[in-house]
Amino acid sequence: MASRFPIRSGAVILLASLFCGMISAQQSPPSKPDDGVVRLSTELVVLDAMVLEKATNRPVAGLTKDNFAIFEDDVRQPVESFSQGERPLAVMFLIDTSKTVWDTIGMLRTNVLEAQFHLRPQDQLAVMVTAEKTDLIQDFTRDRAATGTAIRNFNERKYGEEGIFLHDAIARAVLQMRKTASREARKVIIVVTDNVAMQTRHLDFFSEKEAGQILFESDVAVCGLVVPNRKEGLREAWRRGFANPKLSPGSVFDYAEKTGGEALKTDAPESGKRLGDLLDRLRARYTLGYESTNPARSGKFRKLRIEFVPTAEHPAPPKGTEYVIRARRGYVK
Repeated sequence: MASRFPIRSGAVILLASLFCGMISAQQSPPSKPDDGVVRLSTELVVLDAMVLEKATNRPVAGLTKDNFAIFEDDVRQPVESFSQGERPLAVMFLIDTSKTVWDTIGMLRTNVLEAQFHLRPQDQLAVMVTAEKTDLIQDFTRDRAATGTAIRNFNERKYGEEGIFLHDAIARAVLQMRKTASREARKVIIVVTDNVAMQTRHLDFFSEKEAGQILFESDVAVCGLVVPNRKEGLREAWRRGFANPKLSPGSVFDYAEKTGGEALKTDAPESGKRLGDLLDRLRARYTLGYESTNPARSGKFRKLRIEFVPTAEHPAPPKGTEYVIRARRGYVK
């Protein structure tokens, strides 16, 4: 989809001027922000990595900096900073309010409210709702009463009946994080959805390419809590059979894979526990930082890969219990 507002490669979009009024329930359709830009002065590349036992899917704790090797475009990079679980969280709940989830929205609302108890006082939380339109109903705050009020009181029928425009919603969530989330926080978008997304040709919506560009200019992981939808098969056949095959509606599982997040399928009654577990697992992630040996600013995508390095303290795991490392696949500079 061609856009009237191309995202400039290698740039971070400042939101103090360009994002004003972008997310509003009164806009139909929501319009994109202007593209005023500024480059970051820091050269440190920061990665969040989850290390899991392949057989059990349980997080691996207690590793050290020497257990990690980072490769950028297949060139090994020196790990200069390292920690586990020390960063506060900045979590954006992105809640699907399309018609296909109306039957379960009450239970989902309760479960999202309960998940707040897994956050610590220093963690920030924000809430967006999305269907045909996307609306920020609570900006980042540590005030649990404020987020609780927003979650309890939103009108799920206000934003349209069809499936969500996933690329556009994620792009807007990331842009809001850049504007108001703490710089020091581990930034995570948790999409609560049935994963039935729609295609769009509208020029005021962010495309898949633009959403990817914004994500890879940002240190944000996308996670998903996917609830079942009895009509998903029929709607999936419709969107793939009659919509433009060149336009992908997107999947939260794909976004999680690309950004090092987790996407979990769950029944609605179990969604509260799974959501709480997901928040707890975010604290088991490692934070790695390095300065790239490639100083160029070409605006191109750089591939990232992290490998486990055995040491005397943490030798290689036995065969069949190998470690899986989840982290974002790259960034743009």
